[in-house]
Amino acid sequence: MAEFVGAEVLVNEGSGWTSCGVGRVMWQQADGGTQRLIVVGPGESVLASADLPDKAVQFSLSAGTVLHILPIDAAEWALSFTTADDAAQVWEDVQMLNGGTGGASTPPGSPMGIEEGTISLPTELPLPTVEGLDELESLLFLLDSVAPEDPARGALIEALVSPAPVVEIGGRSCDYIGALAVAYEAHATAVEVAAVAAMDAGRAGATARTAVGYDDELGTMDGTPANGSPTPDPPVDPVLSASSARFGRLAKLLLTLEEGSVLRRVLRDDAAPFLFGALEYEARTGRSHLETKHVNTVRATLLKSRRL
Repeated sequence: MAEFVGAEVLVNEGSGWTSCGVGRVMWQQADGGTQRLIVVGPGESVLASADLPDKAVQFSLSAGTVLHILPIDAAEWALSFTTADDAAQVWEDVQMLNGGTGGASTPPGSPMGIEEGTISLPTELPLPTVEGLDELESLLFLLDSVAPEDPARGALIEALVSPAPVVEIGGRSCDYIGALAVAYEAHATAVEVAAVAAMDAGRAGATARTAVGYDDELGTMDGTPANGSPTPDPPVDPVLSASSARFGRLAKLLLTLEEGSVLRRVLRDDAAPFLFGALEYEARTGRSHLETKHVNTVRATLLKSRRL
């Protein structure tokens, strides 16, 4: 199972260091021979990115777990990793892609005050309901950035796979993963109903156009130029699309957890439709990222970007 390198993104725009969030370090193929270093956070938003090679951008491993980034005429940035090994892996990739010229020494006032291993976990899981999916996604990102032997991570994993009921849905008592599966089942039903409605509306529109002599192929009314295009099919419901994408990301995050107990739970009969259905959507809509020597990559849709 793939292991991903996580990091907290910090920025100093002149008034001190602030956190932009925690995400996964990945590489995306850009134009030509350029590759883009990106840190993808919850919701697959990009917390930070930099195109390499770029001689103007200076990198340095300023502390055991802190990769310092200093663009010219711009803010200072830093990636704070949980372990020195994670930082060293990304540092080696950066040197390989940037021609080994990014090893500038860290200037005074740079992130030497950033504490190593600053990622902390909550003490309990959010409720496994549709309203809690965003919070759960953020938590799974954090779990992926914390060592498996961390007691707080162990407690959350145990709660995640525990057979104890945590919520009642439609008269059914569900454990945590079971509740996610039920929520996905309801979502999949809503998507199917919306798809049928869209097809019915499309057929009705085609029938109406035929009745008035509209030729869909020629785009004309009884052989005369049409003033406009044929009535388009109803647009995809953006709320349902966003929920589909969220379920896909959750399924992917669950699979990246190292604990075998998580995999065994999501592969049980009641949860498998959620796992494979959500992953199918993710596979259709995700974008591939290239893999360098160390950093594993996943599919991600780049929704928001804050460039270095």
